[in-house]
Amino acid sequence: SSDEYYIIADARTLKKNLVEQSAATNMMLGAQFDTGLFDLSVAVCLFNNMTISEMNSSFEQIYSVLKPGGHFIFSVPHPAFLSHHDTEIVSYGKEIKRGGYFSLRDKQFDGRMKMIDGDELMCRYYFKAFEDYISAIKSNGFDLIEAEETRVTPEHLNGEDSAFFNAVNDCPLHLVMKCRKP
Repeated sequence: SSDEYYIIADARTLKKNLVEQSAATNMMLGAQFDTGLFDLSVAVCLFNNMTISEMNSSFEQIYSVLKPGGHFIFSVPHPAFLSHHDTEIVSYGKEIKRGGYFSLRDKQFDGRMKMIDGDELMCRYYFKAFEDYISAIKSNGFDLIEAEETRVTPEHLNGEDSAFFNAVNDCPLHLVMKCRKP
């Protein structure tokens, strides 16, 4: 028997659901419940689907369920992503290019993204400036440990899908943030 458990859940309702379903999950919600239950929370391309207010609410809930010293790692499309991409691979329309940067905050954009296999994925994006993520991290008590901008690598450009990756080469793709609950 392992001491590791994984739960996929909505952070905004996790505590409520754990209380209501503690018998079904076989979890004892004693004193740990108030100081945190989990060592790690991961969110991949989640916060671009929420308003700034909803994101802050999620950060607050994630903080509450992490143990002291627990980590929160998340990725989002890079804030410059929208304005740098209007290619056959990614498009959010001409409105982005006219809209500036800070004035786009919390505006919803619909777009499309072509996948390597040629299929298209329809995307919805609530724009956030870089400072919106930093503010959410700090205002909810997290320490920012590391931030990384992802991009196309030489391995992508030299691989069998090089034509696909050339279309987004030299453009920021995602931000990956690693935070810790003190």
